[in-house]
Amino acid sequence: MEKYPKKYPIGTLARKSGVSVKTIRYYSNMGLLPPAEVTGAGYRLYSDRELLRLQQITILRFLGASLKQVKAVLAQELALPDLLTAQIAAVDAEIERWRRLRSIITRASEGLRHQEQPWHYLRNLMGVIKMTQEERAQWWGEWWRKRLADSPLPEEFVQGFVQDIQNSITAEPTEAEEDFILAAQEGRKETYVANTVERWTKAHHHMSYDEWLTRVREIFGRFRALVDAAPDDPLVQAAVEEYIRLSGPLTATTVKRLLDNINRPVIRRMVQAADLLDTTQQMERVYQLIQDALKIRLLRLSPGETQN
Repeated sequence: MEKYPKKYPIGTLARKSGVSVKTIRYYSNMGLLPPAEVTGAGYRLYSDRELLRLQQITILRFLGASLKQVKAVLAQELALPDLLTAQIAAVDAEIERWRRLRSIITRASEGLRHQEQPWHYLRNLMGVIKMTQEERAQWWGEWWRKRLADSPLPEEFVQGFVQDIQNSITAEPTEAEEDFILAAQEGRKETYVANTVERWTKAHHHMSYDEWLTRVREIFGRFRALVDAAPDDPLVQAAVEEYIRLSGPLTATTVKRLLDNINRPVIRRMVQAADLLDTTQQMERVYQLIQDALKIRLLRLSPGETQN
């Protein structure tokens, strides 16, 4: 016995499903929803089998699937879990796009309160946001070359440093990078940097930037004094523990992040620069001491563990 014996016209299917006749006809014409029968007079008839398929199409379309994806799922050429995984990624990307747009509008709104020429500000903001990866790399290269123009560092070192900077540019700029470029183009760099750093140290360390910088210098002074000590020396470990705390909670995650950062070519180049400018020529050894001490600390911490 046929499971769906009763057949009805397209108007009835529209009432049962809540989908318009025009849409049903479109799905039928593209082969996504073939009718159960076509009468000799050319009328399309459907059954509850087609109603079920139409409901599946409606659900998949609601989830954001394309008609091509819907057809593949119904033909079992694409697994439903795989489609859902792809849609989650698509939704996440869309959420990020709207978050980004909201951030841009917010920044524009806040920036306009302090601008005498609002359209000039908006034009500059949009120009920075639309910069390509290559354009941003070129901008940073030029910025650093100008900054190091009067530096006593060797020219080949400056060129290598600029190249490291440009190589570190990712496809997607951060908001902080965009804001910095905008501030630099408008002659607000020093004020922007001061305010941003001050907010960061107060939010993460509950102290002013001057206090934070004093502690950083004090820690590196301790490392310099201990440069010939073993990395597992208690005094070295006490210094590296303070160094970790200035970058976040004392966890394995924080230590891994510090190790990743300290091994970046740009950071290594900065250490080399300090070596070139420092008559004591100790910074490279201090760098290695910190790195080795961090590795020892990482071995002592299990993932997610916090030491008080």
